[in-house]
Amino acid sequence: MAINFTFIGKMSIGKDTEKKQAYVEKEHKNEKTDEVKGHSRRLNLVVKCGEDTFFPTVGGYMGNVIYSLAKADNKSITFPATKRNEFLSEIADFKKYSFVDKANEVRYDFTTEYDLALCVYQLLQDETYKDTVFRVNGEVEYSTYTSEGVEKTFKNYKVTKIYTTASDTEQQAVVSTDLYVEEDCFDESKVESDSLLTIMGYVPVYDSAKKKLCGDGTRGYFEKYEFDLSTDEDKRDKQVEALKRKFAPNTENGEGYLSKTGLHVKLINRTDAVEFDESMLSEDELLDIELGITTLEELKEFYSGGKSNSYTQRQVMCGFKPNYLGGTQKSMYTVADLISDGNKREDLFVDFGGSVDDIDDIFGI
Repeated sequence: MAINFTFIGKMSIGKDTEKKQAYVEKEHKNEKTDEVKGHSRRLNLVVKCGEDTFFPTVGGYMGNVIYSLAKADNKSITFPATKRNEFLSEIADFKKYSFVDKANEVRYDFTTEYDLALCVYQLLQDETYKDTVFRVNGEVEYSTYTSEGVEKTFKNYKVTKIYTTASDTEQQAVVSTDLYVEEDCFDESKVESDSLLTIMGYVPVYDSAKKKLCGDGTRGYFEKYEFDLSTDEDKRDKQVEALKRKFAPNTENGEGYLSKTGLHVKLINRTDAVEFDESMLSEDELLDIELGITTLEELKEFYSGGKSNSYTQRQVMCGFKPNYLGGTQKSMYTVADLISDGNKREDLFVDFGGSVDDIDDIFGI
């Protein structure tokens, strides 16, 4: 059920702000007994994938007991946190949290994301990795919060594994996700004007709170993905028809059930810089030039990448997961199963590129 992401780009530690520090450690105590019940670490990162910038996090809560999966049979395994290093060899590889630098033959594996956070924090302070291109893998976490009476959705890109990679590797940000769709899952309003087809559906996320109430704990979050169509009218029409065949509903379970597919989605999150022009200078900047505090040439150099307050955020479908190349599959869910009130949540704001600074301890760490 996990929604996986891969960011390929240059990585650095996020900046400290008035609201939050980039790296935080906390000790958690029982309010009644004052006994320490666990610890947490969180590290805010910045990954620049070419023109696009993302803000993943690494870290989490570590209690006195660790739960994982055994390498031998993938069954549950538990052990005391104080002995976690002794159990590292017994854990399944995909459950380990890792930093791998093949070029320098460096590898760090951990049983917890708590330990990975400290490792990454220490390594990125070294100039060794200043211009390194990394492949950052992890899972996308969804959560909801209420702002001014409106429920909104927040995404957190939670890092699980980091690898160094060749400097000429294509830098990009891609998410792989399952998607549950209805029969009318297309918005064709921009097909003719912008050569864009919008695909709508629900991404499945495990919700432990819902699990306690009913079902298997699967919760659906409404998403929209764009598909870039050809500007050639004939080819564009053929693309739309082909996609409709790929997303044709699977009716094996009868009417009312959603169909399941799987997509690869490219993420775009960039500032739309325009070429610098003197007319863009603020009154304060013009005054600084007049007073000799700075020069026009210095400001031109500062804004060499352009100056703009507009941003582009897109989620662009770029392919199907292998199991869905032949079309959709049946599912056991209806919209009501995934969304408690049975309504599409088109009013939810989905932020896939913003800073986490505006959300205060949304995951309790």
